[in-house]
Amino acid sequence: MIITKEELLTALKAGQVCLTFEKKDHTIRVMNCTLQEDKVIAYEKKTSRVRKVNDEVVPVFDIDKQEWRSVRLESIQQVEIV
Repeated sequence: MIITKEELLTALKAGQVCLTFEKKDHTIRVMNCTLQEDKVIAYEKKTSRVRKVNDEVVPVFDIDKQEWRSVRLESIQQVEIV
């Protein structure tokens, strides 16, 4: 599925999105996520490592696990706005 980063960010900020994507280990994952400010917790950095900004990766908040995750745009197979 082809979705732009801007389209995905707009949907995530507006509400809940169910993403189906392929992880790096080639398993398929379904994740309910959002970027709604009233539903996310503050990001807590766990290491001192500094990462380079990657425009192909979108940070999302996993609603079910209550944790931040990153998703590669190219790995997204399905987007369902809930």
